[in-house]
Amino acid sequence: MKIIKKITFRRAKALTEEFGLIQEKFLELKESTGKEGISRIDSVSTLNYFIVLEYINMADKINYEKIFPNDDYIVDIEGLLNEQDKVIQHINKRKGLYPDVFHKLGLIHEVTGCFLIATRKTNLHNVSTKNTKNTISIKIKNSSLPREIVQMCDEFHIVKSEFIQKEEEHFRRFNKLSFEEQDIILQNILQNVNTGSVDFFYTSDSYVHKNQEEPLSGYTSVKMEDAFSQNIERITSVEFLKSLMDKALDKENYEFCAKIRDRLLFLEMK
Repeated sequence: MKIIKKITFRRAKALTEEFGLIQEKFLELKESTGKEGISRIDSVSTLNYFIVLEYINMADKINYEKIFPNDDYIVDIEGLLNEQDKVIQHINKRKGLYPDVFHKLGLIHEVTGCFLIATRKTNLHNVSTKNTKNTISIKIKNSSLPREIVQMCDEFHIVKSEFIQKEEEHFRRFNKLSFEEQDIILQNILQNVNTGSVDFFYTSDSYVHKNQEEPLSGYTSVKMEDAFSQNIERITSVEFLKSLMDKALDKENYEFCAKIRDRLLFLEMK
């Protein structure tokens, strides 16, 4: 995922270290690639310049095969906790190495690099951070981030502030728990399926009180069929619904099949 800002040639030149590398790469391309791509351009001044912040969603680091080990409705709680703990540990580890401004993107978004781009392309949506015959990409050091990066992070934070605050509160609460207290129930797994977000699960007080004589421990499994059935109206992924349909048919759960069918018809009509 990328946040992109177009800048002028004059501003690009002011980023002296990165612009110097662009000039060197431009001359190399002129000498080696003949008359195609950037080599057809007479001067770097006629290229388009962009600053790009590239980031990933931490949900992509979760291995869902370990959470759903049998490709079924059964969820391995221990597997979920282990995968979630990897994300937690990674977030905590990066704190000391991470520029403060990157935190404005929220906990689950991790910046993988900032780049100064010189390209023949004019459309922001087509801008790549890879070096190609039409694009020169230079990575910007975290120790010398330009003011545009700060502005881009600030703007992202303003737009996503409500979501970021909620996410940080969940993380804070989860991070306070002991290992034993991390035996949890899946309250928002459907949101993960639909949005790719990471919810930091924690045991609610009401769940602890209700289940105080039956603590979860070791390998624990929860049937998700009921959860999916009860929350079918929250699922928006057609592909995921079709996969649920296949599993429901295998189990001859025709009542659930009917609910999935109705949901699919509703989504098709939207």
